[in-house]
Formats: sequence, C-alpha cells, structure tokens
Amino acid sequence: MRAALPDGRGPEFAGVRRVELSGLDRFTLSWEPATDDVAPAEELRYRVYHIVEPYRELTDETEAIYTSEPGVTSVTIAHDAPPGRFYVRAADPSGNLSAPTPGLLQRSERPRVSAADGTVVARITACEELGSGSRAVCVGEEGFAGIVDANGWTGLDLGVVASFSLTRTPAGVFAYSDIGHLFSISEEGDAELVDLMFLRRVPTLPLRQFAVDPQGLRYWLDGDGRAFVGAGREFMTMPRPLALPGNDCRALRGLAFASDAGFAICAEGVAYSSSARVAAAPWMSLTPNADFALPFGLRGALAADDSEAILYDALGVRRVGIGGWAPLLLVNWHEPGIHPMDIPESPPPITRVGQVFERDGELEAVTDLGLLRRNGSGWDVVPGTDGRLVGVVGTASRAMTLVYDNGAIGRLDGGTRRWIVAPRVEHFVAAFTVRGGVVAFDRDGVSWTWRHPEWTRLAGPVPGGVAPVALAGDVNGALFAIGSRPGELWRAEAGRWTAASFVYEAPVRPTARPAAAPDAPLELAPPPALSGVPAALSPGPTPSPGRFVALDVAPDGRGVAITDHQIWWRLSAGWRYLGERSGALSAVMLDAGESYVIVEDGAPVRCWRGACGETAAQVDGAPGPVLRTLPSANGPLLVTEAGEVYAFEPGSAPTGAPLIDPAFELPVGAFRAMPAVGRYARAARGLVYGDGYAVLLDSDGGVLERESERWELQTEANDILAMVSLGDRWAMLTDEGLFVLGSVEPAVAHVEAEP
Repeated sequence: MRAALPDGRGPEFAGVRRVELSGLDRFTLSWEPATDDVAPAEELRYRVYHIVEPYRELTDETEAIYTSEPGVTSVTIAHDAPPGRFYVRAADPSGNLSAPTPGLLQRSERPRVSAADGTVVARITACEELGSGSRAVCVGEEGFAGIVDANGWTGLDLGVVASFSLTRTPAGVFAYSDIGHLFSISEEGDAELVDLMFLRRVPTLPLRQFAVDPQGLRYWLDGDGRAFVGAGREFMTMPRPLALPGNDCRALRGLAFASDAGFAICAEGVAYSSSARVAAAPWMSLTPNADFALPFGLRGALAADDSEAILYDALGVRRVGIGGWAPLLLVNWHEPGIHPMDIPESPPPITRVGQVFERDGELEAVTDLGLLRRNGSGWDVVPGTDGRLVGVVGTASRAMTLVYDNGAIGRLDGGTRRWIVAPRVEHFVAAFTVRGGVVAFDRDGVSWTWRHPEWTRLAGPVPGGVAPVALAGDVNGALFAIGSRPGELWRAEAGRWTAASFVYEAPVRPTARPAAAPDAPLELAPPPALSGVPAALSPGPTPSPGRFVALDVAPDGRGVAITDHQIWWRLSAGWRYLGERSGALSAVMLDAGESYVIVEDGAPVRCWRGACGETAAQVDGAPGPVLRTLPSANGPLLVTEAGEVYAFEPGSAPTGAPLIDPAFELPVGAFRAMPAVGRYARAARGLVYGDGYAVLLDSDGGVLERESERWELQTEANDILAMVSLGDRWAMLTDEGLFVLGSVEPAVAHVEAEP
C-alpha cells in the first residue's frame, strides 16, 4: 500500500468580504467558505490579521491576532488598536495557508458625530491656505479634514480615523498622518491618496514629519529619528541623510526648507544647513549647540539668506544663523487694552504655533493666544484675533478669515471680528429641561439655552455663584433651577435669577365625595389660603424647605417640587407647602389638574394636592420596586431592580371635572413600558429613547445603544453632561458643545449678545 502524500497546498479562499463595527473596539468579520483539495470545509480554520500602517503588506511572517473555530464564516473579535486594515486567510489542518488577498479598511459604518451648533467635532490642529488665499484646508484629530472659506465649512472626507498634520511644499499642500497616510491636496480642495512603499525597511511609528525640499525630494522622519527619502511613492532609509563627515547627525528631529536654504535639527543639538540653489549641495554645520531646548519636529522655515533663517515648531519661533540660536517668541508681552502696570510678570505660555508668515513687512505667528505680530522688542496680539487660533486665510489681504481649534470661524476686517461660525459655549454644568430644551451654564455662571441651531443667552449668573443641580420648565417660559443648599429654588426671568418665595397652607384632605349627579362637575370650595398668604402671616408652623431634589413644571404654569420628604405646589405668588412624607422622595411627575405622582421609597404613589398614599390609588400598570429614577427629555424614567424601564404619561382631566379626587376616581395618567436595560440597570445614569433606537449612558461614561435585545457599547466619554432625544436621532451635551448623532449639516450659529 502506498503512503499518502503530505498535503502541501493551501485552501482556495477569496478573503474577507465584510467588516462591521459591532461595539466599542468590537468588529464582526464575515467571508464565504474556503475550499481545499484534501480537507472538508468544516475542518478549515480562519486566521485574522490587522495591519495599521497603510504601506505594510500582508506576508507569511505577519502574526495573526485571532484564529477561528473550524468551519465558521464570521467572527466577532475585540481589538483595541489604531485604525487599519483587516485581512483573513484560510488554514487547513496541516497548517497550509491560502494566498494573501486584499484587506478591508477598518471604518465605522455609523454616522459621524457632527456638531449641531455649527462647529466641527474633532480638535483642529493645522490650516494652510489654498490657491489664491481665499480658502484653506484644515485637518485635526479623529481624521477630521475640511475646507474653510468666508461662508464656513465644507467637509473633506479622507476616509481615515487618524491624527493629521499639514505641510506646504513647492508642489502644493500635503496632509499626512502619524501612521503613514499621505494625501495630496489640490488648490481646488480635492484630496488624492498617495500609495506609499518603503523599501528595505519600514519606519517606526509614530511618523513625526513629512517634508519636501526645493529639488522635489520627499522626506519622512520616523519615531526613532531615521530619515526615509524618495522622489515619488517609494522611500528608502538613509543612514546618513545629511552626508556629514563623522556621521554627526544620527537622529533627525526636524527638517524645514525655504526657497534659499534647508535646515535640519539633530538629536545631538546641532543645526545644519544646505544651499538649495545647487542640486546635491552638501550639508554643513551652521550653529553650535543651543543653550535652550531645541524643538522636536519643525513646522516650517522662513529663510533670509543662506546663513540665517527663522524656524518655527509647535512651541515657538526661533532665529537661527551662523554663530548661534536666538529665541524670538515672547521676549516681551504686549496685549492691546492692558495698562503696562497690569501686564503679567510671566507671559502666558505658548503651547502651539501654526502658520508663520510676513504681512506688510512684519512677521506674524498663528498661536493658541491668537495672531501675534512681531515688533522691535516682543510680540503683540493683533486686536480681535485672541483665542486658540490654528489658521488664517487671506494673509495678504486687509480682511482675514480666522480659524480656531474648536471649529469657530471669524472674519476680521478693520480690527472688527464677526463670527461666521460662532465659538461653542464652554459649559461646566448642563441639563435638559422636562420639555426637551437644553440649558447650560458657562464658566462665568451665565446660563444659555439651545434651540437648533443656536445658543441664546438666558440669564446672568445665579447669585452667589451657586451652580444649579437640576432644571425644569420650558426654555421659552419659566425656568426653575434647584440649588445645592436647603431651600434653594431659583427662577429665571427678565435676564436674571430670582429666589423663589414660599407661602404656607395646610393640606386639604377630602374625606367624602359631595352629593352630585355622576356627570356633574366636582366643586370644592377653595380654602382661604388658596390665593396665597405670606409665610409670616399664615396660621400654624412655617416649614423650612429642605434640600430640593426634583421638580416638574408644566407650560400652563402648574408645578410641583419635592425635597427629601416635603411636597410643594406652585402658586402665582410663590410655592405652597402641601405636607411631609415619611419615606424618601426621589422623583415627581405632573398629571392632570392638581394630581401628580411621586416616587417614595422606590414606589410610585398617586397624589392630589396634599393627599397621597392612604387615600390615593396606585397607578394602573405601575412598575414594581423602583431602583432609581433617570432624567430624560420627556420627564423622569423609572428603572426597577429587574432592569425594566417605565415612563409616566400624564393624562387629561375628565370632561367637566376640573379637579380629580384620587379617593374615588381612577388615575388618569399611566406608566408605559420602555425597552429594558437589564443588567445595566444599576449602572445607568441616563436613558434616551426615540424612533427606532434606545441609548443608555452608564456610570463609567460608556454610551450603549440597544440593538435588538442587546445593549452594545458604542463609545466612552466621561465628560457627557446630558443626553436628549431629537426624534430620529439623539444628541449629547459635553463640556465642548452640543453634538448630534446623524447626518446633520453644521449650521451657522450666532450667540446672542449679553443685554
């Protein structure tokens, strides 16, 4: 009998067909089954590979990140890594692999989060002018790229989630990422991906800089300071990129080229320069070691001649020439409108420098303090440009367009700045009202309201700088804020906050229904104090309000507020004390007339005026023991220990009955079951429901979206202040602005001036 020949042939396999984002750092890959000349399909396994660098190819030496069970055609894996490409190869029982096939780019199929108030989502890091100087391309974190002009933003989709930088070259503007993506940006604002190839060896990530010299040679500097040089898409490592005697420059920290010279910073602290007028000119030592920290990476250079230049990096502007270095940035500090006696002893720190250019014969620098102009002894902030500036469009004209790192766009003309896209309101506390409005308090304590697409100033700071902890009411009508101290209840009106006043009235407890025909209106004589009696003149003890925990206010003026144990009803003259409960109160919901529902010791209880519990019927369909109450745009949600969620829907008073007697009448409102949160019940701190979706915010800052019967983690953000449903999409408010999930075009937004 002849021995079976060894299996030396791999399976036939078409590769991965689909990559889907199925949660935070969770990806589902699927494919068609492979075939093998020996093993059946049920015995074939599949190996998953992930490559970050766009220029690296899949080889037999590439290590797999996951191996599947035999016979499967899809896997879901958790993989926390920078964006890249997924590959799949089939393996037979003998270990033979299928031939490499193209990979699929790791991209989220969910819509990008875009700012509903006109600003962009990601932090912008750099801008460069295009063409005639009326437009600019800007890039930033999270793969952001956009074209800006005098009308605002136009999106530029690079299709890559990475951090991008810009470099200007004689051939135009290039956008490059720290993991090796390179895009050529045309004067029309079109982006074309350059397919890179590194010969002999590949660079070490992150890639720190991409530069082009006047002769057209392109340079990449990697994380180890090595230089890779090429004339097109192919690059080779250069052990001695500067060709210096003794190989003094072993690691490059930065390169910059001007029309007359090239400059390099070496890790040894020595600068070198080469004449760009002669092809293949040798590099030569230009300066000795600097007596201050040399930059790690250069943004650009302005060369005065072959022996002197101005170099700028992320932290400053420096003059370099034969004989030494000289720091130029912030030797002195000048700011318009500040008296010399008030100038700080230590100038504000510069953490970023963008463009540096000459205008009207003066040197100007884009910084996170604004646009600085060089004078004889220091730098001045150009009036109207203050803020974290990242780019200027129209540097050669009188009127300039200013771009800030939060996406704000201003137009500077004759020293006056007007906003094309207004800056975000910087929040430190915010909430959604029970009517779906958004209220935020900025760092100065001023309150703002948001209605798409703009923020409007509501009222000045709360007296004493108190930060409200809860909000209720409609933003177009009365707005009430709960303070953090006992008895603090504020109302916003006429642009300012006023303290709520209280009146006292003994609670009314009906004991019998008046004799009347069944369809006759219910008539109860109002007690003498119903119209409001000042607390100091009311009979009986005057209660001291405790610390308020929740309130609900209807557009028609009705309102109810609760402390830990007290209930207060809103009157035109103030708030009437209704009574005290023995159990702990956690939420309150208005119903028809003067009826309402409270959550006491975890149970919903019907109340009418001051009568609760013993005379009130439980609401039909009410949930069991309530674990916690959660805010939403449409009122509180109740979450049970089993993870069930219920929303209370207020009812309407019966025809002809202005008041409801809970001792004899069936409840009007009802609880409606919502999608359950299950095991996330104890961790949830916010829930949002809309058309076809449910979103949960947990105590660790995780955002989960309900998919079928599961909750999938989508993202994590510890700075989320509140969330709200907008019908077909949801929004979240962070300390950087209001963001809407979905294809929402950024809108031009103007902040109303302070009265």
